[in-house]
Amino acid sequence: EYPKTEMVTEETDIAERLAKFETANTCGKLFSVNVAGHLTSDDMFLSGEKTWREKEKKRLMTEKNKRVRLMNIKNKAKKVLEKKGDDEKCFLGSDLDAVLAYYNCPKRNTLANVEEKRRAWGQMKAKGLVEPAPCIPWTDEDELMLLEVSKECTDLMDTALGRAKRRKMSQCKIALREMSNKEFEELVAARLNTANVEPSEGASEAC
Repeated sequence: EYPKTEMVTEETDIAERLAKFETANTCGKLFSVNVAGHLTSDDMFLSGEKTWREKEKKRLMTEKNKRVRLMNIKNKAKKVLEKKGDDEKCFLGSDLDAVLAYYNCPKRNTLANVEEKRRAWGQMKAKGLVEPAPCIPWTDEDELMLLEVSKECTDLMDTALGRAKRRKMSQCKIALREMSNKEFEELVAARLNTANVEPSEGASEAC
């Protein structure tokens, strides 16, 4: 165990401290913002969690925008095809934009007018339309994940360390349930014996 660092300056707000970690890109700066503390201090874990959450939030937001966009394209294209069939002569410009986007027409952004879009759609039909890959909808569970990583983390139990501790505790409870009565009694006796050992005796025995 490391001795508790004696604070000789006024303690700053946790959000302010964690913000300083973001600018610490060298060992010296990290040593400074960590108040010369060890690399397993609470702030180090909280800073690491903050960095991970920001990256995960960015990844999930990108994935959400992609899925929502693809679902909107799919729904609009399906609506057009169900209502008007696949005859390009019946399509408006917005209808063509929807079906060409859904079937991923190559170079569709270079098509200048409705006639070019109709011609492109006709060529795709002649070659045989290939059903696009299934769109994965953005679910409530996905949204909950995004909301969770968007929260500020100020509790050590919400970091990777805390999650590992809860996981270990869960595994320990499972192991305890599977113990025989004799094994459980021996464990309880050993724990009580450890609790009754005086600190001085423990130090002496360790020596």
